Amino acid sequence: MRRIVTMIMAFALAGCAGAAPTVPAPTGGPSQSPERSTASASPLAQSTPSGSPGGFPSGAPSSIGPAGGAGAATALRGESRCSEDIIALSIAELSWTPAVDRGEEQLVQVTIYTFDLPGSVFSAPLEPTVDQLVFDQLSGQAVHMWRVLTRHDGMWTPSESGAFTGATCVADG
Repeated sequence: MRRIVTMIMAFALAGCAGAAPTVPAPTGGPSQSPERSTASASPLAQSTPSGSPGGFPSGAPSSIGPAGGAGAATALRGESRCSEDIIALSIAELSWTPAVDRGEEQLVQVTIYTFDLPGSVFSAPLEPTVDQLVFDQLSGQAVHMWRVLTRHDGMWTPSESGAFTGATCVADG
């Protein structure tokens, strides 16, 4: 009960301050690791925030070409749900068909704004054959837009965009 009250107060204070709340991680109970695995261990890759100011992982080029064509991923599908392992965590299961012209690597870009504005989150670099990602950095129940970027000789080819809405995941004390 005390944890629920703490969470409600954190959300209320964050609403007044205009910032997202920081809620302490739950202790005990189920495993604390998110439902994700690395691309090398399973077909599901993990999402991680990017480290550079432009939103791309460090060292990645910032040139983005036109969307579509043989160099772009297709058939994007995204669905959100509540994690079975972590209380109140909304996750999205993203899948796609990799580009026919595979390229050197892929990134998944997710935003609740537009792809041109700061605020996007990028996956870690993915092998060109990876076709799934469990994304756990959702912004509440907002509509999230996402796309797959495939790198070809220093140029990123974006897929058409997909969208999903974050799931409503509640914590019961």
